[in-house]
Parts: sequence; C-alpha cells; structure tokens
Amino acid sequence: MKDPNQLINYWVNEIVIGLNLCPFAKLPYEKGLMKTRYFEEFNLDKVRSEIEKTTPTAPLENILFVYPNLDISFVDFHTLKEDLLLDLEQSPWDLIAFHPKFQFVSEPFKNRVNYVNRSPFPLLHLIQKKDLSSIPQEDGKKLNVINEHTLEALDQKKIDKLFFYLKN
Repeated sequence: MKDPNQLINYWVNEIVIGLNLCPFAKLPYEKGLMKTRYFEEFNLDKVRSEIEKTTPTAPLENILFVYPNLDISFVDFHTLKEDLLLDLEQSPWDLIAFHPKFQFVSEPFKNRVNYVNRSPFPLLHLIQKKDLSSIPQEDGKKLNVINEHTLEALDQKKIDKLFFYLKN
C-alpha cells in the first residue's frame, strides 16, 4: 500500500477508529465530516493561508493536512505546528500534529503510548476549538490511560502488522 490516500484511510479506519484511540473521530468520519487535503510541500505561509481561508461548514468537521513527501523530524514538525498555533489564536481551529516518529516529551521513543499519534506521514489535524472544548478534561486524561492500556495489550506481532507503514 503505497498510495497516500489509501494509507491515510487505512490509518483512520484501522488505527484511529479501529483501535478506538480517538472515540471522537468515528462520528465525524462516518458522517463524511472528516476531510483530507494533500500537499506536496510544507510552506508555513501557505499553510497559514490555507487554514485562515478554511471555515468550518458543520459541527464536528475535521480536516487533515497531509504531507506525504515531507522529510522532516518530528521535533521540527512539532515546532512548525506550535508556530502556527501562535498565529491562529482567533481561528476556529486547533491543530494536532501527527508524525511517523511522534514522541511524547515525557516518554522514551519506544514506549507504545507514542503510537497514538504515529501516522503514515507528517500531518496536521485541524479540529474545531469548540468541539475540543466540549470534551471534559477528565475524559481526555482517561482516554490517555485507556490508549496506553490498549497499545500495551497488543503483542509485538500485532503492533508490527497494524503499524506496518512505520517500517522504513
């Protein structure tokens, strides 16, 4: 499976929804409210412009900005995302970064909890701030624990099979 669109669809269906890593993704996906845009390069001004001209058309609408050819470290990609967030304080969107080498600051790289945000390609998930704010903080904390348990319960063969796209 080399086609970026197939890989992203696989990731959303089998990883994000299939493992229930984000229970909030299923409804927008099933209702056709999760849109995907592919970009050949990452240009901060172009991304900023794309985000600014993108207006949510429905509650729960999400957009994935996918960069299948971007060769960038997770740290650099995360830094770019943080720079964008500073510019988007008045925007209806919040950003979540996903990356093949995603790593939580407090976790060793090999810790399975990092797989929660390991996508086939660097991507930015645009999610409406009002949708995020409707999730109680306690639910978010519980979800982190549940995700960690879900991923730890998988044996290495299952991890390798599910996350085949991380093998370079």
